Amino acid sequence: MSNTEEKLVSYAEFNQLLFKREIASAKFYGSKYDRCVLTLLDGTEARIGEGYPRESPATDESPLKVVAQLRNAGVPYKVDFNLRGYTYLKSYKSRETLAAEDRQRDEDSRIETRMAQ
Repeated sequence: MSNTEEKLVSYAEFNQLLFKREIASAKFYGSKYDRCVLTLLDGTEARIGEGYPRESPATDESPLKVVAQLRNAGVPYKVDFNLRGYTYLKSYKSRETLAAEDRQRDEDSRIETRMAQ
């Protein structure tokens, strides 16, 4: 579904849909759960728009409240963190650690050679 034809529901409508058990699943986007797209039982998708809680350090509002509501209602949900552009983090080791690992590999190969004889 493209963004131009995306159906929007308010947070109040979301609560009504949840109470009526009309939500099949939900998918959250972003590391702060910035957006929530619902899949309804009839197969249509709708994004929670007006009233969707935003993460705020000044209040107790949080998108995690929506996650908790879905969990308590037994509605399955997924989170898409969009990490496709990231690679695994490099492991940074000190020179001493690298040297110790080299010595250990050398020692292991010497022992393996002696065992094979």
